[in-house]
Amino acid sequence: MTRNLLQDDFCTSSKMGSCDHLINQLSCGLQATSWLASARTCSTLRGAKVLELGAGVGVASIAAAVCGAQVLATDNAVRSLALIEANAAMNGVSLRTGLFDWHNDQQLAQIRSAGPFDYIIGASLRFEEWWSRLWQSLGLLSETRTKIILVHTTDGITPPLQFQLLERTSGDAFGMARPDRGEGNDHSDFEVVVMQKATS
Repeated sequence: MTRNLLQDDFCTSSKMGSCDHLINQLSCGLQATSWLASARTCSTLRGAKVLELGAGVGVASIAAAVCGAQVLATDNAVRSLALIEANAAMNGVSLRTGLFDWHNDQQLAQIRSAGPFDYIIGASLRFEEWWSRLWQSLGLLSETRTKIILVHTTDGITPPLQFQLLERTSGDAFGMARPDRGEGNDHSDFEVVVMQKATS
């Protein structure tokens, strides 16, 4: 299990209304980390080139690095990059970080030049706020062999035709079921969606 340093001003008890996105971020980050660290996935990551978008505090990136991947963790906040680097050092792994605002074409070109990538990871990327730009960016950053792993709320991601859906895995598989809500309403709110560019 990775140790991590969280940003202390994401959420406080005095502003609980602002915590919804934090809960999504942490839940999606945990699920992405669990997927990467699973025996099936981790064994494929040694030597693979991995790009994480919106890496936050870098937990998923660190999990990939622990499995032996060459990781580029990106975020649009300089503070997040500093936290990722500190967390990586605490966990004894090396990775690279890069500033990346998805709407910045120059930064997109810089990140693209670091590829090609075997995996692109994104957890709780606020898809509802940049839907068309998400697919455009993923199209430019990926090759047909690149596996794109997105984690979001269940049924929250429907890839357009230029991407081929490979699998959907419920958070239930990673111990994120919600038995506290009672039978019939106890499934996880999150899922891992794996896709690739369609070969047409």
